[in-house]
Order: sequence, then C-alpha cells, then structure tokens
Amino acid sequence: MKREEFLNLIINKCDIEETGINESTVLGDLEEWDSLSFITLLALFKNNFGFSPDINALKECKTFGEILDFAGDKYEC
Repeated sequence: MKREEFLNLIINKCDIEETGINESTVLGDLEEWDSLSFITLLALFKNNFGFSPDINALKECKTFGEILDFAGDKYEC
C-alpha cells in the first residue's frame, strides 16, 4: 500500500466527507474527527501494516501527514 492510498483509506473508513483532504490537513479542523475515528485508525494500522502504533504518540498528531509517518518504511515504493 502506498502512502496516498493509506490516506484515502483513512478518509473513507472514518467517513470524512470534506474534499481537498491532504497530509497537511489539521485533524482538529474536521468535524468528523472524533474518538471513533481514532479507534478506526488504530484498526487500520493493525490490519494494513500488522502493528499498533504508540497510542499516546498517535494522539499527539495534529495532521494527517503526522499520522501517516507512523507507518514509516512499511509503504510500497
């Protein structure tokens, strides 16, 4: 899975309806971003990359780009 594909998967699974979402989009600016989205995000990491990121560190993320960085080298080139 490529980085952009994972971003699109997050947007889809978290039911984010706003357009123009990208890596610099601030999570707190989205009405749809809530605790259920966070739990969904944790499941996406586990299902797609086989690991669970540090929950406290993930909570500190302010943008989608910061979230995507947690997958590190697990993306396809």
